Amino acid sequence: MSVIACDIYKLVFKREQIIPVLKNIALSQNIELVEPVVVLEGLSEISESRISKLKEEVGKIEKIINYLKSNEKEKQEVLSDKFVTNTLKDYTNLSHEVDDFAEQLDFVNKQTIKKDVSAKGDNENIIQNTKSSKLPTELLTSELVYQKLLTVENEKVSELLEELETISPINVSIFSKEKNDTELLLICVKEDAEFINNFIDQNSGLIKSIDSGESVPVNLLLDDNTNRPEEVSVEKSNLPRLKTKLKLTQLEVLYDVLMLEITAYENTKFIGEYSGDDYETKSKTYVELHAWVDKEGYGVLSRLVDSIDRGAYLQKLSTAHRSDVRTKMSNNSLIKPFEIVTEFMGIPGSKELDPSPFLAFFFVLFFGFALGDAGYGFLILTGLLYYLFTKKPQGTIREGIKLMIYCSISTIFFGAVTGGWFGVDVNVVGGTLGETLRSMKQIDLQSSIILVLILSLTAGFIQQLFGVFLEMVTYFKNGDKMGGLAGPGTWILLLLSMVLVAVSGMVPELAFIKQIQGPLLVIVLVLFAFGQGRKQKNIFLRPLIGFGSIFNITSYLSNTLSYARLLALGLATGVIASVINLIASILGGTDSVFGIIVTVLILIIGHLFNIALNVLGTFVNIIRLQLVEFFPRFYQAQGVAIEPKGYTPIYINVPENSTNFGPIHINISNLFINSQK
Repeated sequence: MSVIACDIYKLVFKREQIIPVLKNIALSQNIELVEPVVVLEGLSEISESRISKLKEEVGKIEKIINYLKSNEKEKQEVLSDKFVTNTLKDYTNLSHEVDDFAEQLDFVNKQTIKKDVSAKGDNENIIQNTKSSKLPTELLTSELVYQKLLTVENEKVSELLEELETISPINVSIFSKEKNDTELLLICVKEDAEFINNFIDQNSGLIKSIDSGESVPVNLLLDDNTNRPEEVSVEKSNLPRLKTKLKLTQLEVLYDVLMLEITAYENTKFIGEYSGDDYETKSKTYVELHAWVDKEGYGVLSRLVDSIDRGAYLQKLSTAHRSDVRTKMSNNSLIKPFEIVTEFMGIPGSKELDPSPFLAFFFVLFFGFALGDAGYGFLILTGLLYYLFTKKPQGTIREGIKLMIYCSISTIFFGAVTGGWFGVDVNVVGGTLGETLRSMKQIDLQSSIILVLILSLTAGFIQQLFGVFLEMVTYFKNGDKMGGLAGPGTWILLLLSMVLVAVSGMVPELAFIKQIQGPLLVIVLVLFAFGQGRKQKNIFLRPLIGFGSIFNITSYLSNTLSYARLLALGLATGVIASVINLIASILGGTDSVFGIIVTVLILIIGHLFNIALNVLGTFVNIIRLQLVEFFPRFYQAQGVAIEPKGYTPIYINVPENSTNFGPIHINISNLFINSQK
């Protein structure tokens, strides 16, 4: 439960090891490379050229992977070190296979597109040829036309078209062509409508169906500059199945290794000229890089030094005068989920306390009270546990789920204490279940609003006071004990004294404070004035400047009042849940099957909506209390996190000790680039 300050190291190694070193570093999430003082000349031009060629190869591989995944049903395999090494031994042949197959895919794609375009063009020609411009365009776009849409079997279309060619008043177009049927649109002026009707009567045996055709916009058919409806439905050809010796797993290896190679070349900008004492003898052979590392990152660099040449070494650099020291929170598995809340404001600096362990109790307590429905808590807990054990998420998602598990347990507890069970009044629940629920209920929110409000404000004031105490601890941590006592220490003294005086009249055991409250407050105010004005050099102005700080007490009052939202949130969940139950009973309150279905649907949808709404609202409001009311008392988030510039493999399972992973030391770009045809 502490803040760890990271160190900055200088790594010196031979020039020929640049790419292997950078690939190892790229695989670590605990190393941040730093811009060098003097960049190694000539390296950027080489890197840009190779990155361009490597990205071209990656594009081909990605295209083939997508094709194979759509045509093959291979099980996902773990790509081991041995398989990766064996794959890369055949690197040159694979490169040629990739190039050849990528060309085949491009060729087939182009042919497919041409085929589709050609088919569409042929169909448009059919339409154009079967259309005659017997009617002026102005007339066709008016309401003075008569039209019919005929559906005809494909084999009978030519016979009808031949007959239509002999009837001059009728304009005909193939409007749509399906697999078995064709739609013919017949158009003429209204005065010649009898020609269309007579034609239909004479050929009724050849026509499957007749439609008025009024929904068809005629102008779209005859206006070449307008997008027509789909005259002929052309079925898009699927890409043919091509044969290749390439395996999906091999391509996945190439993809990950090439992406790692690209990342390494992109990071060559962090390689600097050697700057040691023996510059003249080593500057042409050795290079260096600087990097921020935590404990795990240092381990990676140490193993890396051991795995390369003897001349490589690590040197720790001073961070005493740096304001950008990288920091990292270090907490056990129980507290780690609360780092998510801390990171909303930022990570702590090396001279600050990590708020995560201190907010944990308050966050869980406030969340459970604000949501306050045991039934909802059970549902949330069940869903989270199922997801946690079946999907086995990692990283931030896993920690977020653990955080919500804590909150759901707290929700169950407070829901049971306040009688919150899906908005049901436990007093009307019969049997052993009802007795059990009533025995657990200790407080009724709706009939004890004043009491609950006082408890909410009290909890808020305690957290405020705790925040001031943590500020004093921060002073102590940095060796300024007098500053801690004079600053936050006098605030604690003043606030506690005011509370004692306020409650002395209500608590018989504290009645004696009334007799000394005058002298007590005077002494406290004097100490407060001198403590708050301690930075003033003029000793006579110290109490005046310090006493002016007492007006900041309004911030404590306003922040404490913010905790009244806990009562509002707690009431909202139960009230909305009970309203959902009431609506369900009114709309579906019958014994019929329909009534039961309506009731169940309203209950399920309503309560799921209420859970989503109130979980989101509660989460946002509780985080706000921490970020706005609690954190500013002692926490400024002055830390800077490590920002690794690496690549996380998608397919390859790289061992933790990556320096023993054979493929890392292969300069892949040389192989691929040298194998280009």
